[in-house]
Amino acid sequence: MFIKKRCKVTFVLHGSTIYTDENRVYETGEYPPLDENGKEEIEKLTLWLKQRSPKTDKLYTAPTLRSIQSAAIISKAYNQPFEILDALTPKNEGTWAGWTFKEIEVKFTQMLDDYHKESVNFKAGDGESIKEFNKRVYKIIKNIVKHDFGKRIIIVGDANFIRAAISQTFELPERHQNKIALNTGSATQINFFESWAILVYSNYIPL
Repeated sequence: MFIKKRCKVTFVLHGSTIYTDENRVYETGEYPPLDENGKEEIEKLTLWLKQRSPKTDKLYTAPTLRSIQSAAIISKAYNQPFEILDALTPKNEGTWAGWTFKEIEVKFTQMLDDYHKESVNFKAGDGESIKEFNKRVYKIIKNIVKHDFGKRIIIVGDANFIRAAISQTFELPERHQNKIALNTGSATQINFFESWAILVYSNYIPL
């Protein structure tokens, strides 16, 4: 029986920034940009992606500077314009945004305890909970797959977006999705069919 593929979606995690080495929680705005290592990561990944698939039909990116810069590198290599989607905005981390994990342990002890007790519904101040964020991610992925039926798509974004996409697509327990390892400059591919999906690979970094 012939199975028609709905679409191939390759999720690209933006390249490294100063926040990567500092182990700092990302914010949703312009800062920080890619560092030199981050640019090299995306350039190397793009070469690998082009070897696997010389053509892509759509290139979408989150509206953060780090993702836009990463998408611009991919766009140039493929000679394919990219589209910025506000719906791909990373999870709003609220009070924790901009702080390192060590600083959070010291400054927000009670919040951290609350997170460990109920991570899925926890909000840091005016931020989003994992459950709220996952609903948003599920909606945009569903819309992209429906709109771009049969196409090859690259989506550039943050780690929390890619984790949520994996979790929601394959119905993984939300409380465990942050255990999915993802490194900057990596690729994750999901093939979507009519009523199911396959995780082809995750967190791939070219050697």
